[in-house]
Amino acid sequence: MLLNSSFASNVLEQMAVMEGISTRRMFGGIGIYRVGLIFAIIVDERLYFKVGNSNKPDFQQAGSVPFIYNRHDKKGEDKLVTMSYWEVPPYVLEDKDAMFLWMTKAYEAAVKAKYKEAV
Repeated sequence: MLLNSSFASNVLEQMAVMEGISTRRMFGGIGIYRVGLIFAIIVDERLYFKVGNSNKPDFQQAGSVPFIYNRHDKKGEDKLVTMSYWEVPPYVLEDKDAMFLWMTKAYEAAVKAKYKEAV
């Protein structure tokens, strides 16, 4: 596993309760996978979970925000890209049961998204 900060170490330690967790470096952060399927990212000391129709209301009610990054297109122009990963609220990070529930929902959202792509 790639651990570049105490924040990442703490998050991954909490996630160890779920089997099949692995990590890879990506776009300046860490991609977090379960059984080869990405469901979370850590960027700039923030944890983001995959969001779908089933768990997006949880994030919205908590006042969370999506992960947005600046991408340069082929013309060299900047474009803001919003991903389907939303920041995990601090209270979830502090509660092991809530963390497990939100993590499970994020993984389920990733599975559903992958299934939609395959259809």
